[in-house]
Amino acid sequence: MIRRMVAASVLCASLVMSLFASAPALAQGPADSFVALPTRSGVTLPLAVTAPEHPRGVVILLAGSKGLVGITGDGGKVVMRNGGNFLVRSRGLFVAQGLAVIVVDTPSDEPDGMSAAFRLSASHVEDLRRVVAYARERFGLKPWLVGTSMGTFSAAYAAANLPPEELGGVALTSTIARGALRWALPSGYGNGVLGVDLKAIRVPALVVRHQNDLCEFSAPEAGPRILEALAAAPHKALLTFAGGEPARSKACDAFAPHGYLGIEGEVVAGMAAFILEGSPRVGSGR
Repeated sequence: MIRRMVAASVLCASLVMSLFASAPALAQGPADSFVALPTRSGVTLPLAVTAPEHPRGVVILLAGSKGLVGITGDGGKVVMRNGGNFLVRSRGLFVAQGLAVIVVDTPSDEPDGMSAAFRLSASHVEDLRRVVAYARERFGLKPWLVGTSMGTFSAAYAAANLPPEELGGVALTSTIARGALRWALPSGYGNGVLGVDLKAIRVPALVVRHQNDLCEFSAPEAGPRILEALAAAPHKALLTFAGGEPARSKACDAFAPHGYLGIEGEVVAGMAAFILEGSPRVGSGR
């Protein structure tokens, strides 16, 4: 039996995550639509957008590894070359929970995928600022940045550097909490996302982990430290999950506890419940 343990804060509350080719979204829902979003000068950012008829919230999904989802538009139909990432393959589950979903690919000037250094750059923040603005304009809701594995660098760094009034919140799943030389992390990031100025994040925050995640870089035992470091988040929680299917990939890849294999629905439902507690419309207060 799948068990879930939820620990909320007293404040009220992949390293290599493989993007396996062409994995379908779990749960069928509305079709994806393709958007080539202009961001920086001469740069476009491919997006796959999916939404229920009346969304109650918006999530911007940031995949792990190099973030290379391979989104293209073919005659109005979205094609994803690499759709196996936990967040990407679960996008239909987010939609079923009433959330509009924006899957973010790599920008046109990073065709081979994003390095850790790029995820921690002003250029990446600007790209995500444009995605946030697009979400606010299209859906009239303040979006959440949701990252998994290496995507937690993107979500955390952008949330720390964007005006809090533009965001609904930030969610970090299978957060990188240890460094590795082959990532060429900038100085100060030996403890992964803990090197980000997490106290600068002033929006609701959610940390998600699998207690059996054996990826040495995501370190599920670091969950409480990450939550504590989010000192300025007005509302935060730590969700801990267990169970699922036996791993079908390496420990740091998408089809293992690191990617919540077999419990995607449970994890998304838990995340959505927290996200939908506070998804204010554009122009509203908290």
